[in-house]
Amino acid sequence: MKHDETERSSHVRLPDAYVDISTGAEGPRHDPYSYREYTLIREAGDTIVLHEGLGVWFSLNGNIAARLTEDQCVKAFEGYLGCTIKAFRKALMKLSERCRHCGGRDLYEVDGFPGETYLMCRVCDKVLTSSMNWGAVY
Repeated sequence: MKHDETERSSHVRLPDAYVDISTGAEGPRHDPYSYREYTLIREAGDTIVLHEGLGVWFSLNGNIAARLTEDQCVKAFEGYLGCTIKAFRKALMKLSERCRHCGGRDLYEVDGFPGETYLMCRVCDKVLTSSMNWGAVY
């Protein structure tokens, strides 16, 4: 039985596209592996996916590039993205250090229901993001 659960997803808007980053678990339930998947959707209609998990693969408009090595998959995606994955992750970290509503830097976490955590801004008191730890629920 294949285990495939998306645990977290975030969206980043770029000038001519947006990137959806999802993480989760794949593989059998008794031995799950984590994965990260970047989906770049361009205004021109192209959908480019880089999947890093049990295997690394690249797809363009639903067609998986079967003959590419892992490094070639990453390089192909970076070519469409316009920067390296490492630089993109670093930029995301910088963005997440500020409130998107007021620009404040004083962020803190608040626990909600069991397993639920909210990232809040002390300046404007708005919720920036939430996450769910299903392991804390069961």
